[in-house]
Formats: sequence, structure tokens, C-alpha cells
Amino acid sequence: MQHTVLEKVRVAESTIKQRLGRLGRTQPGDYYALYDFKVDEKKFPTAQICQSELTTIELSLRKSPAQEGLNKIKKFLPDEPPQAAIDMALTKLRRVGM
Repeated sequence: MQHTVLEKVRVAESTIKQRLGRLGRTQPGDYYALYDFKVDEKKFPTAQICQSELTTIELSLRKSPAQEGLNKIKKFLPDEPPQAAIDMALTKLRRVGM
């Protein structure tokens, strides 16, 4: 008898709902969500731009036809990246003469 074993990972509530919706589509099975109520869980995952190193993104934006950086376009993003991350990207680009 073959078993599928899943690893324990922390995910956002939206991801749990998505996985539950996929249950039983490819093979029969049961879904058990285990929660640690001491941990403050997020409803949605953190946006990738808020987790990423922004130097390459900043460079790409400045080399694009619009020639604008993250400081100009961040207000149009669903989630703004942290200003400290933008500042770090700008510092790195200045160091290499950009």
C-alpha cells in the first residue's frame, strides 16, 4: 500500500483553503490541518516583492522605457516593498556606478 506523506509547513490561511479545494482531484485522501494557535498566522502570504532583494528589479525598471524606479511606481503595486529594501537596492546600484 502506497502512502503520501506531507511535510509540516507554515502557510497562510488562503493557501490552506486552496489546498483543501484540491483534495481528492488526483487521488483519494483525507485532509488534516493542524494549527498552532499560539502563532499569529497571516490570512494571505507575503507578496514576493516584499520578500525579494530589489537590486535587479530596480535596475530593470530604470532600464525600461519608463526609466522609473521603485520609489516612483511602488504606489501602484498591491503591496509596497519596504523602503529600507528599496534604499539598499539604490545603495548597491550607486556603488557600481548606476
